[in-house]
Amino acid sequence: MRLETRTGGAESGVRGWVTLALLSLPVFAVAVDSSSLVIVLPTLSADLGASSTEQLWIADIYVFMLAGFLVAMGAFGDWVGQRKLLLVGAAVFSGTSFFAAFAQSVLMLIIARAVMGLAGSVIMALSLGLIGTTFSDRRRRGVGIATRTCAMLAGAAAGPPLGGFVAEQFWWGAVFLLNVPIMATLLIAGRFLLSDKRVAGASKPDLVSAVLAVSSVLIAVYGIKEFARYGPGAPPAVAILAGVAGAVVFFLRQRGCADPLFDFGILRDRSVTVVSAAMLLGGLVLGGAAFFVPLFVQMVRGFSPAESGLSLIPNVLLTIVASIMAARLIVRYSATTLLLIALICAMSGCFAFCLARNPGSLLLVYAGYALISLGVTPVMVLGTNLIMGAVPAAKTGMAASIVTTNGNLGGALGLALLGAAGSAAYRSGLAVPASVPADAVAAARDGISGAVVSAQRLPPKDAEALLDSAHLSFMKAINVVGLAGIALCAVCAVLVVTVFAADQRRKMASP
Repeated sequence: MRLETRTGGAESGVRGWVTLALLSLPVFAVAVDSSSLVIVLPTLSADLGASSTEQLWIADIYVFMLAGFLVAMGAFGDWVGQRKLLLVGAAVFSGTSFFAAFAQSVLMLIIARAVMGLAGSVIMALSLGLIGTTFSDRRRRGVGIATRTCAMLAGAAAGPPLGGFVAEQFWWGAVFLLNVPIMATLLIAGRFLLSDKRVAGASKPDLVSAVLAVSSVLIAVYGIKEFARYGPGAPPAVAILAGVAGAVVFFLRQRGCADPLFDFGILRDRSVTVVSAAMLLGGLVLGGAAFFVPLFVQMVRGFSPAESGLSLIPNVLLTIVASIMAARLIVRYSATTLLLIALICAMSGCFAFCLARNPGSLLLVYAGYALISLGVTPVMVLGTNLIMGAVPAAKTGMAASIVTTNGNLGGALGLALLGAAGSAAYRSGLAVPASVPADAVAAARDGISGAVVSAQRLPPKDAEALLDSAHLSFMKAINVVGLAGIALCAVCAVLVVTVFAADQRRKMASP
């Protein structure tokens, strides 16, 4: 297929490496924006009066939009021009950041985060595509992709301490403005350094399927959250059924498309199916843990945002080490063995969550979070290698989309589903003495942030009673995440030992 490029030879000399830095910086900024939010979420929730359900929407709408439109935006860039769409995405991302920073209501912040997620999908998809355009040499392209991956990991590591420091020095909204200088640099320099790759004869991207997929998931998640908050009823049931119906329509539409957004035929390979499920469910467990641990550290233990961010740095560094080690071990040991060890490690972390019964269980919570991260990260790395190696060369783009979507969607579902389940456990366990005013009890039932804010306006005795009950109830939420994580990891382990192992033996035996 003929490629039209406006700028050629970009990989030669200094210009190629400057271009690589220009493409890696926005990836760093998007990763910082995602990881720093969990640190400032308790503060902004207290400031805006966000309920526990609204906190979940603030956190996960961004990831849902990013994951849901990732594949479509890659195809859209081929159709309209990668440079053009990347610059539009950067402009929208930084512009919407101002709306998020100065949001005066929860709804305004959720809408801003949704648009930022959509723009983030453009940046994440097209930065990778433009690295391939810039570096035609295979070795240099590999260095470029590795540099982009390091930028993403560095952003994830820098997000919590950077977000905590900025929020403490200024206000929580300043966290959303961290990306603006980087995006401005991309907008100015990108017009001169980036090639405007466009695929001649590229098919029109199926944005309808992308919207259908994202809306189906969001509607079903809305129903699940409402069920967790209010119990059984017509609205949650209708929403869940509507989401399921939308997913069925999406599946049928993909089967009838000549150039589907998602080729379900890839999942006929049993090994790919199992590792995809393991990546999705592993990301779900890690996403749930990542939501509750910062809340525990700040709302229960009383850490400041900066202290909370600094305390999580060792966990992020362990994650980076685990990803490097997994990539090296896969050439020495069988994939079945490595996946099983990783899942057992994650299960151990979930078990530590189950043992954390009181607010003094700081070490158990930290140890559990570290073990979950150490277990899930190798699953992601191993899954990526197995999926990319199992598909034919003609479908590597689709496989890459599956890998990227698995991780992001799993994390978003963890925030949504485990967050809703944990919040329901918190509300059911809240038992406040009659001396505490009704309005304070109502605020406390909305979430741990509401309990902390309400306690500040109560007499010392009532404040102590409210906080004691809220803290103990919050530990039940962490216990629920641990129990759910054990069950999900156990399901994955069974699939690995049975279906995955058998399929791997069959492939090795075949000529």
